[in-house]
Amino acid sequence: MEKNKRYNVITIIAIILAVIATVLLSVSCNNLQDPSNDFNVTTFNSDIVIKRIDGKEPLNMPYRYAIPVLSAGFKYGEEIAGINVSSVRYSLNNSLSLSGFEGVLVNADSGAVRSVMDSIKYCKGITTLSGIISDKENCKITIYEGYTEDLLAENLQHYAIIPSTLSEHINNELPDYDKVFSLTNIETNGLAQFRIIGEYTTKKEQNTLYLSFTGLSKVIAGEQKDIAEHVDCLEIDVNEEKDLTDFTFFLFSYFADYNMLSQYSNRINILNEPYPYMFVNSVDIKPIVLTEEDGFKKNIITISRIDGKENLNMSHMYADRLVWDYNIYSRYITDLIISTGVKGFADENNNLTD
Repeated sequence: MEKNKRYNVITIIAIILAVIATVLLSVSCNNLQDPSNDFNVTTFNSDIVIKRIDGKEPLNMPYRYAIPVLSAGFKYGEEIAGINVSSVRYSLNNSLSLSGFEGVLVNADSGAVRSVMDSIKYCKGITTLSGIISDKENCKITIYEGYTEDLLAENLQHYAIIPSTLSEHINNELPDYDKVFSLTNIETNGLAQFRIIGEYTTKKEQNTLYLSFTGLSKVIAGEQKDIAEHVDCLEIDVNEEKDLTDFTFFLFSYFADYNMLSQYSNRINILNEPYPYMFVNSVDIKPIVLTEEDGFKKNIITISRIDGKENLNMSHMYADRLVWDYNIYSRYITDLIISTGVKGFADENNNLTD
């Protein structure tokens, strides 16, 4: 009898554990299926924040996604109030190294200066001071007279915010335009000069140089066109009183709307990739329904040769134009299909051979 009681108790406990495990697994699966569960838009510092569709952190987004957003600041100047982009943190080493400080620092060979230089382990690209604040909480940032924060978003010239521990050794007799140093990447042949325009102070380790995002990206990329896992943060503030329709279509061409993720599952973005990233917004950006309606009649436009020849053999420049202007007319189409031809050697009968 006692043995049966013990058996019943064990059975009940096993059932309870199985039920708990099932509930936990169900909750876990639901969270994976809907990454928007992880986002509380009221906690964001900016109106629009770019996130991974799979809900994972960190962002680690390729550089190619940041380039058009930064360029959009010119085209959508009235709609965009600010763009905050920061790179991942790069370690300074034999491949990625600093130079030129010798002429900027006082007693550059002294033990005190060497100790400070040795303490600087990293560099990070930013377009706003938010990139520093997110890294170094409770820090004090000073922009030197004659400079502004906006310079960090410049493309042609590059700037730097340095630790206050290093600024103590700057030769103040130098004119501002001579307070520059270089960053070199020997792996990609990347090189850029940065002018010092400010400093930061924090109780945490002052171990990072904060550089213009475009300047650092130029060094990291070097002769390459893209940088994998380069962008750590991409946020946009908008002027809500402006008409955001055109800017919204621009966003849709690169990033999925997290409010309507399902309609992007079988689509590709303007970079000819399945949508890996989405934008989460806390402003009144109305979702655009891309799904075809019932009874929708699809009109297909096909590009052909005027001379009637069968093989199109068109220059890639025509297709490039269609792709890069996609955000302009994406509201009017559902698909854009482009394919290359098969290249090889033709024999005397114009038959293609290997």
